[in-house]
Amino acid sequence: MAKAPLNTAARLVLHAGEHWPQDNAAVRWQTLDAHERILAQGESAPAHWPGARETVVVLSGSQSLALQLKLPPGQRREEEKLLRYALEEHIIGDIDEQHITPMRRQNIDGGTRVDVLVTHRPRLQQIVAQLTALGRAPARVVSELQLAAAPRAGVATLTEAGEGWLLALPERPAQFIDAASLTDNLPALLPAEGIEKLIVYPRNPRSRPALDLPVACEVAARLHRLDDPERILAATNLLHGSLRPQNQPTPLTALRLPLAIAAGAAAIGLLALLADTLWQRSQLSELNSRMEHLLTSALPNTPPINPSAQLTQALDAARSAHGLLRSDDLLPLLAAYADANGGAATRSLHSLEYNNGRLTLTLHPEVDDPLQFQQRLRTHGYHVEAQTPATFTLATQP
Repeated sequence: MAKAPLNTAARLVLHAGEHWPQDNAAVRWQTLDAHERILAQGESAPAHWPGARETVVVLSGSQSLALQLKLPPGQRREEEKLLRYALEEHIIGDIDEQHITPMRRQNIDGGTRVDVLVTHRPRLQQIVAQLTALGRAPARVVSELQLAAAPRAGVATLTEAGEGWLLALPERPAQFIDAASLTDNLPALLPAEGIEKLIVYPRNPRSRPALDLPVACEVAARLHRLDDPERILAATNLLHGSLRPQNQPTPLTALRLPLAIAAGAAAIGLLALLADTLWQRSQLSELNSRMEHLLTSALPNTPPINPSAQLTQALDAARSAHGLLRSDDLLPLLAAYADANGGAATRSLHSLEYNNGRLTLTLHPEVDDPLQFQQRLRTHGYHVEAQTPATFTLATQP
């Protein structure tokens, strides 16, 4: 039995066999630091497990079933229901007692291919409850099936595990084979075509199982460690849905800070817009007050209804009385058109007609955007009535 210094590990990784905790047997464990490096490892009963801030459990391969299912087209939120329908032909017993963990999805013609890990829900609940009672509530549970040596095209792998062997085929999830039935079952599990070689990863490189196979078989030149921290922490967590730990963050947790920042920025922007609107209203109110004051000063007995238009009319009347041009005469309106449109004014004008303070202009058909001329005049305070995009009437007031 080995021990690690207390309160120095970031994670405690427990390798739980199919009979734990019923037999109260010792469990293989390892401790990891914050950088996922192994600090210590050993095998002991729960009372002698080293301290750690987080607990991770690796289930032996016999405790889960890995399957590849084909689902018909459907929305992602319907996936769990579709998976349960597809599992009914593979599972004997109550499907509702099975905990389904999707591991890999691939879009194919006519639907989606999903690799899933199926674990007996009461078994998972038992492990979680037992470890919680020991003060070791697990944050992550994975299966040895997820840790098997990865195959490649034309090559299968056979990895020795704690209670048997893990067979991995290309583009398929790994399968568990009991050690006692390996020689009988392995030939039937290997496909008749597509596999040219089987690479065996025994725990002891000097030993290999006696296998009579129709394909080449060789022992790997290096070990494949099922207790590799990087693989364990990268595997899909079985604790999801109703089994998700209460203190475990959801996928939206990582978005809380960006969302809070975005909400704060939006609130600041809204407040700035509101302040600018209020300031502009204040300026407009002040301007209206000044115009009313000017109207009252210039025309004492005139009630202020539309001070701007009333002052313009009074000014035009005074100009006419002194023989000067009014603001709605032909030349001032033409000058307004030329001032608003600059050098393009003369080149764009096709014809004009003036009648009683209203100037009707027709632009050349070659003008690309005739509406921009109208818009520029509106921004200069003139009233524009459009008959067609190229023909409009200009006046100082409606």
